[in-house]
Amino acid sequence: MGEGRAWLGLGCGLAGCRFLLLSLLSLLSLAVIIQPLGRNPAGTPILAEMRLEPGRVMAEFGADGWGELIRDGKHTLGRFDDRLVDAAAEVVRDSWRPSPPPGWVTFVPSARQPGLMPDFAGRLAESLGLPCLGVVEHRRDAEPQKSMPDERRRYENVLGTFGVKPSAKLPSEPVLLLDDIVNSRWTLTLVGAELRRAGVAAVHPFALADSSGLGASITVLGAACPFA
Repeated sequence: MGEGRAWLGLGCGLAGCRFLLLSLLSLLSLAVIIQPLGRNPAGTPILAEMRLEPGRVMAEFGADGWGELIRDGKHTLGRFDDRLVDAAAEVVRDSWRPSPPPGWVTFVPSARQPGLMPDFAGRLAESLGLPCLGVVEHRRDAEPQKSMPDERRRYENVLGTFGVKPSAKLPSEPVLLLDDIVNSRWTLTLVGAELRRAGVAAVHPFALADSSGLGASITVLGAACPFA
């Protein structure tokens, strides 16, 4: 009986219980959909050949479960936990299965934490058996999207901030585009458009956490966090 209770996490202490529940959560394939943006704030349509594919987000930033691990990795540890890599790989490989399937991985770089996303993207790409190529560059400073008061300012804040490296040789295959936090979706949208303009066949966005707090751009898949 004691062994069964320990396996269930009933006698393993709070830290052990939370670890077990986090592990179980990955099996539930929790993710939310990133709906592609179709127009800019002025109402001009984004050409279909420049748009993202529907993507995925793993968690709400800072929420119990994955959201806590993401927050701690970003603001305290400077590295995302290996459990996030494993869970992200399960979402991509087992529950999402983006189509057409990505042939490589890239990421949105950060001027404030330059090593954070290359490290995570490299580990996730290795888990998925895909190459990871750092082809996107940061071209100018921008304020955090969450500090922008409206949609127009969020769009203008990102415009021109990122671009494809002039020396980069991009595969034409579909790509998995990673970012740590999604808020307005304009960063992923504009980086995705740059990749499409450079000849990439399709861009599948994947973010670790959503910080918008609005819920308007996402649709919940799977079960709720078991300790939310």
